[in-house]
Amino acid sequence: MIVQALILSAILFVNLILWIAYFKQRKRIRRLKEAFLELKDDNRTLYRTDTKIGEAISDINRKIEFLNLEVERMADKTLDQTVYENALKLINSGSDIETVMKKSGLTRGEVELLLTINVQKQEVNVFS
Repeated sequence: MIVQALILSAILFVNLILWIAYFKQRKRIRRLKEAFLELKDDNRTLYRTDTKIGEAISDINRKIEFLNLEVERMADKTLDQTVYENALKLINSGSDIETVMKKSGLTRGEVELLLTINVQKQEVNVFS
């Protein structure tokens, strides 16, 4: 009878230890689930932020590309303006059409137009 009581006590004791371990494990699992959900929310927030940052970077890149094109366009205009100014200097110094074409890289039509405009400008200046 004492042996049976000891065996029963041991079984109850082991059972009690298992229940305690079970509840501790359950509590740990609950905390892990809460931590997981918190991390999941943080991940969503980071994803949204990352998406917004990605959109902002794309927008900045588009603006940079636009500005680069504008700079190139302005440089082309400046280059064109310099070419025409140099051609006008050649015309004013008395160079013929062929010489102006060779030195400026302009077409015959462009040089003839510059000559016409330059002659008209000089005529206006004479009458002024």
